[in-house]
Amino acid sequence: MALADGRPVGVDVERHRALEAVRLAPACLTGPERAYVADTAEPGRPAAFLRCWTRKEAVLKGCGVGLAADLTALDVRPHSSPVAHVVQHTCGCAGDWLVRDLDCGADRTAAVAQPAGSAGRAVVRLFSLTPDAGGPVDGPAQRGEAARYQSRV
Repeated sequence: MALADGRPVGVDVERHRALEAVRLAPACLTGPERAYVADTAEPGRPAAFLRCWTRKEAVLKGCGVGLAADLTALDVRPHSSPVAHVVQHTCGCAGDWLVRDLDCGADRTAAVAQPAGSAGRAVVRLFSLTPDAGGPVDGPAQRGEAARYQSRV
């Protein structure tokens, strides 16, 4: 969950897992994003894919459209770190967004996004009711509590 005072905000968190990043990439990544994933050495390729994915979902959740958008039309500039300036042209939510990668532990990739013109402090909380769902490794979410992260985009 992400909260920001008086402005849209989107967040996505994904647990690292085995996935066929190069096979999945054409369905949801732009050309530069596919190159970023393909150029990453194999042990890190799933994390590279998830970096693109979480950034996309954060922007699209902030727009209120989620995965209804054409994911291949939104380039989230994975080479930019830790903040990327993203231009969103799809689903009636055109505009510039700032996307920041979040550090949620070694086994997760996460991003938060806000409109560039009004970006500021956002509070992100991860909730987990079971040890397998969300939250940082060895963190409070493993005990069924909330983990809190703050980010200034």
